[in-house]
This record gives sequence, C-alpha cells and structure tokens, in this order.
Amino acid sequence: MECPWKKPWVVLMGAIALIQLYGSINSHGCFTEEKRSLLEFKAAYSNDSLLPSWMDGPNNNCCDWKRVTCHPSSGRVIHLSLYALYKLGSLPDDNGEYDCDGSPTLNGTMFLSFRELTTLNLSYNCFGEFISKPGTL
Repeated sequence: MECPWKKPWVVLMGAIALIQLYGSINSHGCFTEEKRSLLEFKAAYSNDSLLPSWMDGPNNNCCDWKRVTCHPSSGRVIHLSLYALYKLGSLPDDNGEYDCDGSPTLNGTMFLSFRELTTLNLSYNCFGEFISKPGTL
C-alpha cells in the first residue's frame, strides 16, 4: 500500500485545509480601524444605554457586538444595523417625521474603514447634514 503523502494532490489538499482552518481561527476578531470607527460613531451619535456591548478593550471583539455582523472568514464588518439610535424629537409630527433641527452632522467618512461593508442601516435617525468627503461641511 502506498503512503498518502507520496501523492502530491493529497499533500496539497491537506495543506489547503490547514491554511483555511488556521485562517478562519485567526481571522475571527475585530480589525483595529473598524473598531475605532464603530467607537467613534458611538461617541458621536449614541450612548452607552443604546449600544452597551460596544466597549473598548483589548479582549473586546467588535464582531460580537450587537448590531454588528462580521464575515465568518475574513472577520471584517459586513453589516451594520444602526437604526433608531439618534432622535432629537420624541414623537413624530402629523406626517410621521421627526424634527431633526439641531441634529448632529453625519460624517460618512467614518465608514471608509469598512472594506467589506455591504449593508448599512441608518433608518429612523436624525442627522442634520451629511459629510461625504474629508474636510467638507
């Protein structure tokens, strides 16, 4: 009987399986730039009571935070559910809209660090303006 390691395709398949296993184990985590952007968003537009799982710390993985979904292989943020975090008015008007006068400006550039973000839900929030380029207002 011939040993399996003498067949190059068996060795190659084994190596690929080990690389995928090692990559998926090590990629589960939070990329520093994505975690920093999420904490920046929380500081600017929300509070601890609305996003209590979003805490800074070396052992705090943003992929485990509420409203955040990461890709199972890459570990990058792919979905953010940031709906209903900031409302200036407590009740909608007759048209079902909130009074957003005096609301903070949404700095869209803070989402640039999310390289694999496919879904961003910002519905039911009040933002006064939107900045899409650094240095503009």
